[in-house]
Amino acid sequence: MQATSKTGTRTPRGQGDLLRERLIETALALLDGGQEPANISIRGVAKAAGVSPTAFYLHFDSRGQFMRTLVERGFADLRQHIGRAAARSADPEVSLLDAGIAYMAFAREQPERYRLIFSIDWDEHEIKKGPDDGMEVADAAFDDLILLIERYFESIDRQPGNTDNIALGMWAGLHGYATLCHAEPGVATLTDEKFASLLAGAWLKMPPEA
Repeated sequence: MQATSKTGTRTPRGQGDLLRERLIETALALLDGGQEPANISIRGVAKAAGVSPTAFYLHFDSRGQFMRTLVERGFADLRQHIGRAAARSADPEVSLLDAGIAYMAFAREQPERYRLIFSIDWDEHEIKKGPDDGMEVADAAFDDLILLIERYFESIDRQPGNTDNIALGMWAGLHGYATLCHAEPGVATLTDEKFASLLAGAWLKMPPEA
């Protein structure tokens, strides 16, 4: 199905995916410009993208589906950002620390995207959540952290504790610190590097049965 622009001109056949991507990128640009996730609207995105709301609905059934797409893209961006940082070193310990530092940097440098993926009102946007919600990209990001942890323990020839618990604890710590830094900048005085080091040290020393 072909989309219609605000001038009434139909999108050339084969360019539907390009328009869909333009709508996504337009919304992300609005977020990067300081617009809060709750204020992202179909009409606003369509206008900024230069298309009609009707064209929007050719690609997304509802605002909820569109917001879910933005959340998935946000998680994908976060995962890519962390992955690039972790890949810079062949040392598993350095890779793990760099991943944590990159996580906090993403939260600080792209605060609205970060807020989107973690603070969205799921019920308001009718986005399914839970173990079977199909948010594979979020699961993949968590699995990446587990892999980094497993590589670290392999490098020191030590049996790890429950790597899922360790990964959850480290992620929760990073998220909590990043949120604290945003909400109360004067309270969080540690550098990203120092906090990542302290957090990793605390969790990686857990006993094997933990």
